[in-house]
Amino acid sequence: MAGFYQSEPLATSVAVPLSAHTSAVRLIVFMPIAQALIVTAHVIGMRGTTTWLFLGFTMGVGAALSCVLAWADRSELEHRGFSRIPSPLWALPLPIIYLALRGFAAEKNDWTAHRPTWVHSALFATLIAIGCIVMIFDTLF
Repeated sequence: MAGFYQSEPLATSVAVPLSAHTSAVRLIVFMPIAQALIVTAHVIGMRGTTTWLFLGFTMGVGAALSCVLAWADRSELEHRGFSRIPSPLWALPLPIIYLALRGFAAEKNDWTAHRPTWVHSALFATLIAIGCIVMIFDTLF
């Protein structure tokens, strides 16, 4: 119609890229350091010996804490719009399983979604290598 002015939209919506990085996943990734420090402090306190009971307790608490953190991570990712996030119960056997499945679920929206998996794997392998080196030097000297 003549004389009617059609205004343009005030703002155009721009798609914001989704980020799969949460504070809970950062805690899951760096949890092996805390576990290694607790076990090391126990070994030093016991003057070089430890019990399987304490190691099992430390690993059990770590697994339970990983599961709780995975639940928080999953709810945050769902709130951000991600779908098909794996069950947090996958963190009970090993947190790396949850991190890998989480990376596959989020890789479509965030190309860095596998970064926590790789950092956790490298950290875990480094701690195992340090433990093996310490055990070798302990038997030599």
